[in-house]
Amino acid sequence: MVADPSASSFLPTTGSDQHSLKNVRAVLFDQFGTLTDWQGSICRLLEQEARKTDESSGAGPRGLQTIDWLAFTQLWRDGYMKRTREIASGGTGPGNIDELHLEILNDLLEKPEYAAVKERWTAEKRRELCWLWHRLNAWPDSRPGLEDLRKLDPPVLLATLSNGTLRLLVDVSRHNSFPLDAHFSGDLLSSYKPNPKMYCGASSLLGFDEDARRRGEVAMFASHIDDLRAAGQHGLRTIYIRRATEDVGIAHGGAAVKPKSEGGEVDLVVDVVGELAKELSSCTV
Repeated sequence: MVADPSASSFLPTTGSDQHSLKNVRAVLFDQFGTLTDWQGSICRLLEQEARKTDESSGAGPRGLQTIDWLAFTQLWRDGYMKRTREIASGGTGPGNIDELHLEILNDLLEKPEYAAVKERWTAEKRRELCWLWHRLNAWPDSRPGLEDLRKLDPPVLLATLSNGTLRLLVDVSRHNSFPLDAHFSGDLLSSYKPNPKMYCGASSLLGFDEDARRRGEVAMFASHIDDLRAAGQHGLRTIYIRRATEDVGIAHGGAAVKPKSEGGEVDLVVDVVGELAKELSSCTV
């Protein structure tokens, strides 16, 4: 059982270097949207599944291939965002993302426009489809950027911190050959972000206590400003990466995010993962 170190409240950083990344010894990476392109990956895989279904049924291109799978993918993701936040705040629901994805998928197929999908995809098939989230492709810069971070001296620990299951994080990492040291998942930490258990628990398991977080030894890397706001409240340094699919429609996200050096709220803003390696390397000079 993982100890719950989340009882601590906001951990302000101290000293003249409070906005610096020079003390970072571990970086926790968000997975969905940050390291991987969930939208393009899931949409493409669903299109492939629809084509297979149509071919086997003889429906041809007039069958499930007429569905707007990009819109469907977005609705599936929207349901995930809504439900994980509810559960993180104390609401009831599955603590396993595969089960949660299935719940959301089943709800989605109750919509009249997806009646044909509901009819043709059995309960067994739907459960199988939830494992498509284990096959997400990385953004082109993710793996090279992580490899650059692995070369840093002194070394920096690299781990994922995600709502996904441990199995999902392992599968995605192996699928993309990510050079990561550890994975911290929703089922391992018994919650979802932005619950403090996630940020504090992952830090603690890597050996970084409250004092270490206060010194800025742990950073959170994400494409979601609300994720970073929560991480920052518990002493983690914050790195925001702009991704085309993330923080869409969020007024305080995307282009609105600025580093503290420019009056913003995060420690660093980057466009590719490799920029973090350059920043951390410059901090040691």
